[in-house]
Amino acid sequence: MVPEEELKRYVLLHLHEHGLPGMTVGLADANGFTATLTAGWADVDKRTPVRGNHLFQIGSITKSFAGLCCFRLAEAGRLDLDAEVNAVLPGAGLPAAAKITVRHLLNHCSGLPSDAPVLPRGGGDKLWVGYAPGSRMTYSNTAYTLLGLILQRIERCSMAEVISRNVLEPLGMHGAAPVIRRIDRSRYAVGYQAYLADRPQPRAGPLATAAWLDSDDAAGCIAATAAQMTNYLRWLIDAGSGRGGPLLSDAGAVRFCTPAIAAPEFGPQAHYANGLATIPVDGRPCLHHTGGMLAFASAMTIDPAAGVGAFAAVNAVTRGVGGGEYRPRQITAYALGLMRAVREGRPLPMAPEIVDAQRVEAAASYAGRLRSGEGETIELRAEGERLKLLFAGGAAALEPVGEGRFLVRDPRFSLYQLCVEPGPHGAAAAWWGPRLYGAEAASLAARAPAPTLLPLAGCYNSDNLWKDPVRVVVRGERLWVDGVGYLTALADGGWRAGEDAWSPERIIFDGVIDGQVQRLNFSGADYFRSSDCGPA
Repeated sequence: MVPEEELKRYVLLHLHEHGLPGMTVGLADANGFTATLTAGWADVDKRTPVRGNHLFQIGSITKSFAGLCCFRLAEAGRLDLDAEVNAVLPGAGLPAAAKITVRHLLNHCSGLPSDAPVLPRGGGDKLWVGYAPGSRMTYSNTAYTLLGLILQRIERCSMAEVISRNVLEPLGMHGAAPVIRRIDRSRYAVGYQAYLADRPQPRAGPLATAAWLDSDDAAGCIAATAAQMTNYLRWLIDAGSGRGGPLLSDAGAVRFCTPAIAAPEFGPQAHYANGLATIPVDGRPCLHHTGGMLAFASAMTIDPAAGVGAFAAVNAVTRGVGGGEYRPRQITAYALGLMRAVREGRPLPMAPEIVDAQRVEAAASYAGRLRSGEGETIELRAEGERLKLLFAGGAAALEPVGEGRFLVRDPRFSLYQLCVEPGPHGAAAAWWGPRLYGAEAASLAARAPAPTLLPLAGCYNSDNLWKDPVRVVVRGERLWVDGVGYLTALADGGWRAGEDAWSPERIIFDGVIDGQVQRLNFSGADYFRSSDCGPA
């Protein structure tokens, strides 16, 4: 049993604070208990409430299903997890010298970029790596796309059949969608995304109905109800305790759930293996994963030792704490705490705090009065743990989206993040796109834009629904992209996205017309210069 009133109150609080339309939650324990909870709207315009039979896309939680399929084929002797991908998937186009194995793909340690097409444009349709496979972990949807192709090649059937045959049918997840198809659209809750998805989104900002996109990609293609997901939670509770039936042998279940590599992207003490992270929740190791699609976000957390698991999904993509997209991980963690308390006869835990979207640590270190080279003055004013931007004709609240980076809650400053450089006595400078504000006039002149970089600056758009506009600006002698950071020039004429030497993300500028670059290729995907998505 679980105290549903406490959990429902916390779910409703999340809907309100994060501006979410609806949520569905599934709970399970080792003794056969299951429960579901729904809240909010499946269709905001029609005021249709979320019902138990509404499908929600589970996003990257699909990866653990793909991992299970690989393990089932391995136990059947049909797939060697330590085989090189080039051997089991001819034509994959992976660098031979890197020796990427199936296990590297499963554990996000292949060195491949995050979201590159399997056949990237340029370079002979060949993929590349940023570091020696197995040496570290960087999340890669591309890796799981390749795993899906491997599974289909071995099984000689579609991804829908692979998932249904290997996981959904044995677990009795009848009615779950193994792939996302338009023909099933009426079964889903309506999905929502930011009304202005081309710029930083404030917490609980306005939403719009999202476009539909089919998917049979093993990186994220499953949709299910909360009740169907409780079957999967129950299996993961068993698997984490060394019981693999009906999918794996007991030894196979242990191998599947055993952490393999440190996963800092999931937290400072997290590890990863086979489509599942292992993270500490209230000091206990738990299996965990989140998911995000164009208009759905999800989380699942399982404590096998306590015998409890929880799944939650929302029908929107919005901004969460620290600038990243919202995931209902606090919901699943709190649900586990409630179920543990009931099973162990302890007092119910308090619901976790929802962090104030405008709370700024050391707000005073960013305060100050700054002036641009054009004579525009702005002031960053600290008010307790909050920051306010004052400018000619107005004032706006700031929301932190990273260290020294802020979203400005005013249309005049909505296009870019405000990046503030703290000094010994408050703000030393601030960038808003290509515009620099400084405390001293000398610092502005010293950081004038490099003329050789100006032809690369601008906004680049893609027809791919997954790809938001890329805005490249010149900051002194460097190129900057919001959400990516500074670009690092490479010897081959391309650029590395970010300053980490191991980053596999690459940017190439080409297609020059009248002295101005017209095309940007971001890790194999093309974007084209646009004059309609904001100033450079």
